[in-house]
Amino acid sequence: MRPFRIVVLCAVCASASLLAQKPVISLGGIVNAASLAPASGPGHAIAPGSIASLFGQNLAATTASASGFPLPTTLAGTSLTVNGVAAPLFFVSPDQINFQVPSATDSGTFTAYGRAVVIVTTAAGSSDPVIADSFMSALGLFTLNATGCGPGAILNVKPDGTVSVNSPANSASPGDYIEIFGTGFGAVRNAQPDGVPATSDPLERFGYGVAAFFDGELSNGVFGGRAPGLVGVDQMNVIVPLDVRQGCAVPLQAQTRSTLSQPVTVSIHAGGGQCVDPPLGSAGQILLKKSVVLNDSTVPESDTLTASFPASPGKTSLPPAVLGIFDGIQDAIPAPACPIPGYSTLNAGVITMTGPGLSPTQIPPAVSNGNASYRASLPTGSIQPGAYQISSTGGASLGPFQTVLNAGAGIQITSQFPKGPLRGIFPYTVNWTGGQPGAVVTLQVIAHLFNYDQISDMQVSATAGTVTLAQSQSFVEFGPDIEIRVTVSPDSAHIQTFSASGLTLGGQAQWQYEYRFIRLIGD
Repeated sequence: MRPFRIVVLCAVCASASLLAQKPVISLGGIVNAASLAPASGPGHAIAPGSIASLFGQNLAATTASASGFPLPTTLAGTSLTVNGVAAPLFFVSPDQINFQVPSATDSGTFTAYGRAVVIVTTAAGSSDPVIADSFMSALGLFTLNATGCGPGAILNVKPDGTVSVNSPANSASPGDYIEIFGTGFGAVRNAQPDGVPATSDPLERFGYGVAAFFDGELSNGVFGGRAPGLVGVDQMNVIVPLDVRQGCAVPLQAQTRSTLSQPVTVSIHAGGGQCVDPPLGSAGQILLKKSVVLNDSTVPESDTLTASFPASPGKTSLPPAVLGIFDGIQDAIPAPACPIPGYSTLNAGVITMTGPGLSPTQIPPAVSNGNASYRASLPTGSIQPGAYQISSTGGASLGPFQTVLNAGAGIQITSQFPKGPLRGIFPYTVNWTGGQPGAVVTLQVIAHLFNYDQISDMQVSATAGTVTLAQSQSFVEFGPDIEIRVTVSPDSAHIQTFSASGLTLGGQAQWQYEYRFIRLIGD
């Protein structure tokens, strides 16, 4: 009997020890509840009023869900604070908590860019604090499979008011409305207290515009705000563009302010009903690029070759002729990635390049999840005016090709922008010598902000010798990290093309010289 008693007593001691363990929040365990994107990495965050999930160990003694409103701040003996404020709880279990991020901290409202200190407390004690990024908006879209990727939680709204769940068998028709659901879109007017469902009268609307991108095609939202009757859930109603690409898995992203959601998919077919995927289209992009920093000699020159051969359903045109031109707001860090059915980058085998200042160089593909990409860092001075021979051995779905890329000449910038404060910030004028016909110079003024870039640009002929961006033409906010970037590239009439078996749209080969002035400070 004695050995048995010892075993039982040891088991009881072990059980008591387990119950007494304090909560532990996993590394990267705080995520957007819709996209499951972690709030602990650069560019990702949790937003005030949004729904977040937390993963770890010993988070609760049992599993429990909130049974009414307002949501409790203690559930099954578990509570959670964000910057000292108790968070409303939807659900707790030993390894997961779903909660609403409080709209305010113990010292007032969240700042636009900040940190959220999260602590979980149970009868066994409090977890070590974990810090997550917080931002005024951090979008995530809900998906039907609750994985953060795949078909979005989207409702079709027919002209007669009929509402149904979007699916391959029940597509949205171009010109109809759809309702998209997510979390983390940001603050609203007429907001209810934390833990209380949003009202329908008055509606809780965002104080800024929302937009959706259907395979990159913009549709501005006709409504954006909290979903009535729900806590922390955001809703946007948009019209499916009339000329949208149709299919069974059209990528859809939401954007508001400066943040972009992960891509989810939506089924679209004229007249609704069963979707039909269009034929696959494919194209090629090759870029030779030299980049130099003119106001910091410690930053080395960068000479690179990049190549990509994207394929997707319904692809009917080559990418824009001039790379890197954008005016407005652009994510500095990509939105969470999700695979989209039918979208891939083809494998061209080994690419070989030779040219002036460059001995024969072989670049094998970097393959991830079946997608191939090419990037090679070349010796300094590799890229210069002259003819470059570029060829590939071909891959399973892309035949071999050979092309000659005639790289043009760069320019000599005579303007100076030393690191530090910019005095008399407007207008931005850059002067240069050199510049050949058939090329363009693009001036970009970029404010590097929290998790996005605000960009203004102006483009002129390379023979002009000067380009100016006036205050009335600029979208750039004053900030502590501004960059002036000048690029030289061929104009649209001088883009070189090539062909290969498997590239239904052919390919483009381009060159580019980039000149940067970094770490500038706006007034």
